[in-house]
Amino acid sequence: AAGMLATIILFCNKIGLTINPNEPNFILIYCMLAGIYLLSFLMVSSIKYASFKKLPTFLTREKNFNLLVIAVLLLVFIVQEPSVALFTLNLLYVVSGPFNSIYRRHAGQIDSDEVAKTPGVKTGDNDHQSISQI
Repeated sequence: AAGMLATIILFCNKIGLTINPNEPNFILIYCMLAGIYLLSFLMVSSIKYASFKKLPTFLTREKNFNLLVIAVLLLVFIVQEPSVALFTLNLLYVVSGPFNSIYRRHAGQIDSDEVAKTPGVKTGDNDHQSISQI
């Protein structure tokens, strides 16, 4: 979340959207505030994000020339326009969590057992427990 906030500031400075104390831009201020609230909600939600602990199988194949070309182009983009590139990459990562969650739910990969194991989600059968049982 901190990386996303930092790249938002860098991106806004790059495109010329700055907050001037003499002439405040309330639309920009309210959009930034809404973005902060959205990021804080995503931090405490049960939406799962990719952790990148294991490399995907298409990255581990030997002699993958296409991957090398994509990596070089990505690095060139980051070097040429770091504020735009990092903002774009962070935005894609932040948006990927909710989209993957919606896709998995729509595809039927999330069953009721996984929802029941989610902390904070009440299933209705244990609502009558006393505090000593919890």
